[in-house]
Amino acid sequence: MTLDEFEDWLQLEICRYHNTRHSGLKRTPLAAWADLGGDDAGRQVVDTDAFRISFLPSERRQLGRTGINLFSIGYWSDAFAPMIGRGAGKVTVKYDPRDMSRIWVVTDDGRTVAARYKDLSRPKVSLWESRRASAIFHDRHGGRISEAILFAIIEEQRRIAHAARQRTLATRLDDERKPRLPNNKPKRDPSREMFAIDTSNPNLPTYPIDDFDGPRRKT
Repeated sequence: MTLDEFEDWLQLEICRYHNTRHSGLKRTPLAAWADLGGDDAGRQVVDTDAFRISFLPSERRQLGRTGINLFSIGYWSDAFAPMIGRGAGKVTVKYDPRDMSRIWVVTDDGRTVAARYKDLSRPKVSLWESRRASAIFHDRHGGRISEAILFAIIEEQRRIAHAARQRTLATRLDDERKPRLPNNKPKRDPSREMFAIDTSNPNLPTYPIDDFDGPRRKT
């Protein structure tokens, strides 16, 4: 499954679980939750964005006058300026591997500051695309990859993948346009199925017929 397909599957699986009788609860988890007060039960999430970001992976990176560099990509936010003035040094950086166009820097007081590409013309990329591009560059040239070359390789990889998908689609359409009969099966020739009838054979069945063109019998 793709990541999007897995997310859809997981959501359906969660719904199935909450509506299936639980052996320990002796009822469905959804019914147990409703008995406890539903949405009023338990601790409520006040800041949903901060709650989601807290589950994201993180790295420690140096915050400098030019911003933050993460996986060979530069990021900046105007909110960095006062942090740099206080000598923040290394900070915790949260990121979403599915979309590396934005990161979140955790401040000393626990807040998160969002930052985007320094070059906003860059397309959204995933961490896996970034790592693959870096590996390709390292195998060819060695050393560290620059941001410009990183995005150039990702763009080329996307172009190759798109062309491959187009070729696959064209092949599938060609197959659908082909005759449904197997190629090794000869076409039917009705003329070869005709044969002469031996009228001298007395064992052949006979059938009565009406002669509409003969003389009419007088009554």
